[in-house]
Amino acid sequence: MEIKNTLRVPVDLEVAWKVDKKLGQPYHEGLKNVYRNKAFDISPGGMGIISKHFLPTGLRIEIAFSGTILGLKKIIRRKGEVRYCSRIKQANYRCGIKFIDLLSSYSSKFNEFKLAYEKRKEPRITLSE
Repeated sequence: MEIKNTLRVPVDLEVAWKVDKKLGQPYHEGLKNVYRNKAFDISPGGMGIISKHFLPTGLRIEIAFSGTILGLKKIIRRKGEVRYCSRIKQANYRCGIKFIDLLSSYSSKFNEFKLAYEKRKEPRITLSE
């Protein structure tokens, strides 16, 4: 099992993705070239999405999302790899996507976003007995 070493920040973010056809991967879920889903969390190393389609582990995709959550005025486009995909409802899957080409300039923006989130979170309190 893969252990995540970075905090994943909850988000409600629309993402668009498509299969990286340059790698010649078989994926035949439908006729569309681009799929739209919601991301539920994000970190410098990847994101979690809710998909209506099962995505096999190892599938390479191109993913795009608005950079406004990171303070950028452009669309962020990254390559990713499906790390897991499990059914959560009759017609939905929870999938983990690992970014495989994240640039260091985006990493610093992700870290700023993460730090801002941590400041908003309630501190953990240990109750005395």
